[in-house]
Amino acid sequence: MKNKKEQKANEQVVEKNETPNEEKNPNYYEIVRNESDSDFLDAVEAKRKEVNKKYVTTRRTNNIIMAVVVVIFVAAFILIAQGTWGQITGWVLVGTSVVGMVIYYVLSRRKYPDMSKKYCVDFWKLSNNFLFGHEPFTNCHIDFAEKYNLAEVAADRVYKDIIEIASRNIVRGKYNGKDFAFGELAFYKAGAKKRSREVMFVGRHLCLENHLPIDGRFLITMKCEKNLDLPNDIEDLVPLFEEGDFIIYGSEGADYEKALGKDLISQLKRIKVTGALVNVNIVFWHKRTACYLSYDDSIVAIPFNSEINRQSYYDLRQNINDLFDILAK
Repeated sequence: MKNKKEQKANEQVVEKNETPNEEKNPNYYEIVRNESDSDFLDAVEAKRKEVNKKYVTTRRTNNIIMAVVVVIFVAAFILIAQGTWGQITGWVLVGTSVVGMVIYYVLSRRKYPDMSKKYCVDFWKLSNNFLFGHEPFTNCHIDFAEKYNLAEVAADRVYKDIIEIASRNIVRGKYNGKDFAFGELAFYKAGAKKRSREVMFVGRHLCLENHLPIDGRFLITMKCEKNLDLPNDIEDLVPLFEEGDFIIYGSEGADYEKALGKDLISQLKRIKVTGALVNVNIVFWHKRTACYLSYDDSIVAIPFNSEINRQSYYDLRQNINDLFDILAK
């Protein structure tokens, strides 16, 4: 009975990708065709350098202002000790510097955060064009205000004991006419110390519909040497097949070859978990497939202080193309 309820919950697959009204939703962005790989990489690097330069300039200005304020305060307190007129002049200097600092703070406090936020949005637009701006991807778009629903991803039953979720940059579209969602996702669990948290999973999440004859669920894990972000919601499953770092979990006695198909399994076994890709977990339910792709910082973090890792993004696009080619049939 429990499996039937879980299966029914997971039949709520990817929402239909109805194109929103861009005029009514300023967070909406429609992904455009990628004309050149270098356009994305060079544009990101140009924008990163611009933001970084402004950050350095802002920090230098703050340091200069702070140094000037310190000098003014020192001079003011020297004057205060010199008598009546010195006291008046000193307190005027203190008051003027305090008012000046408050005005500067009010005018500049949002400048760099707003600039950084704009850079993040520009980065996501450019990277999404690079990843999804080609056939057979169609009707790909994003609402930057959208977040994953915890109940939806927790129902995949790859990870448990999740105390917090973070998500962003969720792309929705079609691949060969099949709806999908692809976004950045992180799960957190309770840490060893009180009120602390630890990362359980961080990377990319992909979900799409399947037409496999599945009863219950199957979970495929492809891991690397580091064994990071491994699934922990597998107490009701057993290893049905294991070859090196490739493992298929399912209910005891389940026919995984009949449910998933020998060809699909053979193709997934050829995926290499190398480079920025740390671990792959793919769960199959009736009518729903969800992939959890763990990546290192070259993909997880938006490049600010150092140049974008170009090879990591080429690998990310190849991972996406390979998985869609295998799973979206």
